[in-house]
Amino acid sequence: LELSDNRIFGGLDRLAEELPSLTHLNLSGNKLKDISTLEPLKKLDCLKSLDLFGCEVTNLNDYRESVFKLLPQLSYLDGYDREDQEAPDSDVEVDGVDKEEEDEGG
Repeated sequence: LELSDNRIFGGLDRLAEELPSLTHLNLSGNKLKDISTLEPLKKLDCLKSLDLFGCEVTNLNDYRESVFKLLPQLSYLDGYDREDQEAPDSDVEVDGVDKEEEDEGG
């Protein structure tokens, strides 16, 4: 679900109630300031990927560790797993152009 840049600062409980099978959530560029605002996402058992780029919460100490602890069902946070390995498909295609083709000038 793409919800980036929407000035969201809370209310994620409603999202968890309405979309219990959500697997991917992009909240980048919103007004999320602390880990506690992410608590409702614990109810999303199927959530595998969460993006919070550009949210104030990413500036907190131990941000990644705290989010993975809060949401153990997550495989990827901001495109990287717990071991800081990039998601397999995170930069593979940009606007229909394969990243490798783009790098080769194709």
